[in-house]
Amino acid sequence: MSDAIGKSFFKHITNCLGELTSDHLPRGTHTMVTTLVANMIENTEYNGRDVTVMILYALCLLDKLARLGYKLTGSTINLLFQTAVIVSSEFLDDEPYDVRLWVNIFVSGVTDATIRTLKNSFLDHLGWDVQVSSKDFKNRCPPGFQFQTVC
Repeated sequence: MSDAIGKSFFKHITNCLGELTSDHLPRGTHTMVTTLVANMIENTEYNGRDVTVMILYALCLLDKLARLGYKLTGSTINLLFQTAVIVSSEFLDDEPYDVRLWVNIFVSGVTDATIRTLKNSFLDHLGWDVQVSSKDFKNRCPPGFQFQTVC
């Protein structure tokens, strides 16, 4: 990703993050998520559009959980964010999903087994009421973003 595209994309994601219900999120959330985003931009071969979808899905999920009254600690947000990105990335891949790619990206050193557990049970355990709707996605997409190609 070029520096110009990366900076523009990063600014958009930062704006989206600022729209979260910050009074429900613990201190340091912004820094943690922006670090994860920076790592994704630097270490993935996904194009800016795909990374945007992954991040928006994660932000929408965090926002929805906060609005539903879930107590979101820093470690919970980290796990949720990683899980949301991993789950959304599967919908974007034409190739078989490679979990090791994501293990190398995230700063917390999550193992393959942990990611499988998160993916297979953690979001299901939270219930269907936290699923991100297409309306949530559309409200956060950058201008001109082709949402229909994602769903």
